[in-house]
Amino acid sequence: MKRAHCEAPAPIHRSSPRARFGRLPALILLAWSLAAVAPAPARSEEWCSEPICARLEGSDVIRILAPGSFEITTSKREGLGGELYDLQTDPDRLHDLSNALVENGIIWTKFKEQENSTTYVANRATDLELLEPGGIRVRLSISGQHQGGSPEVPWEDLGYQQTFTIYATGEIYVDYAFLAARDIDVDSFQLILKTTGDWAPTAEASAPGEAHCVGEHGLDPPYGATESSLAMMTSDGIQYYADLLMAMYVGRFRHSYWNEGYPGHDYRCALYLTTGGQYSLMPMGTSHLALMVRLALDMNDPATAKKHADAYRNPDPDLDVIQGLQVLTDPGDRDADGFNEEEGTYGLQRQAAQDVAFTYHASLPRANPAFKILDWNEEVPQTISLNGAVVPQGAQYRASLLDTTLILQLLGERTSDVQVLLPGPAIQVPAMTRVGATLLIVAILGFGARRLSRVASEPG
Repeated sequence: MKRAHCEAPAPIHRSSPRARFGRLPALILLAWSLAAVAPAPARSEEWCSEPICARLEGSDVIRILAPGSFEITTSKREGLGGELYDLQTDPDRLHDLSNALVENGIIWTKFKEQENSTTYVANRATDLELLEPGGIRVRLSISGQHQGGSPEVPWEDLGYQQTFTIYATGEIYVDYAFLAARDIDVDSFQLILKTTGDWAPTAEASAPGEAHCVGEHGLDPPYGATESSLAMMTSDGIQYYADLLMAMYVGRFRHSYWNEGYPGHDYRCALYLTTGGQYSLMPMGTSHLALMVRLALDMNDPATAKKHADAYRNPDPDLDVIQGLQVLTDPGDRDADGFNEEEGTYGLQRQAAQDVAFTYHASLPRANPAFKILDWNEEVPQTISLNGAVVPQGAQYRASLLDTTLILQLLGERTSDVQVLLPGPAIQVPAMTRVGATLLIVAILGFGARRLSRVASEPG
């Protein structure tokens, strides 16, 4: 690194602080003194006291913070992931994992209509809305028209709304709604994970254990017999940070970009959603595409990526609701199977302030499953029962309220069935016998009498 050479500045003669300040009013001196000892601005974590929080910054950006885990922004200009920091390995925010180009976030759309050479993208949203500001999850949405051309102009025939449900545990569930003014014959539709250019194909980045793309069947680009339900960017090395998984709720697809990018700008793993005629027609009206993005440090191989994708694509089909009702009509549960694929929640309803009880099955390993319990109508339970054991909120579950709805999340990976009862029984204080109670009262009275006697004998 070259050092700039500067001539030494000429000395500046200053009067003493006493001489200069002696003429100032006392109140100004006091204000100056207070400013000198004022505390430094609070670190950004201090604005969030919950597992995850979101706040508007102006009218164009929402910042999401899961203290100690990650920080991510959503903006009108770039969508989800204009900034992305892995706070577990980068607490000082030295490495922004988003791409350097100010054009899109971590999820990029490239959409082409048949007999139309223009490529359209879901950028430059006109509306940004914060739906849930914090708790165990946040929710927000962006909407506008797909953009095409250079310079980009709105495509009036196809609008979009993307709604993101983001959990403190790193799961992000996406509802990508297409608002078509007419039937559109699709030529190609690519959904692209796009992150930091430090992961672009350089000798350092492509070293064993460092950044690479992963599909359902391995490291090779998915095609034909190896078409994939997922694309993942992962790193198991020392130079890079969190792994990023994109899993589709339905379908398998061939690759688009794979281990491609521009050093210093971006790095890409992508799927062609028009593989085999899928998504080849965008019908007039509203259509929905559901997917899950997962940000974590524990996904370093195809088997692990597939484990998490399979749990999302194959929710528990036999959720056994023992007390309460199962909800099959929650908006976002578009196949009416009891699992809201757009929020990542199983739907239940409490009845008349009764307990809610159910058995959740782990026929597949499932990480951090979440439940939406309608008509909860009371405070967050501070204990619940898991397989008969009373557990406090924190290590094994988290919960937060959304109006009268309880959002409950079991923490960690479930590899065996679990029976859930809430609210859990209150932690009981052991009952005291009559003799024990009498002895306690005598002891208290005796202590009080001795105290009064000592006070009375002290000199006044």
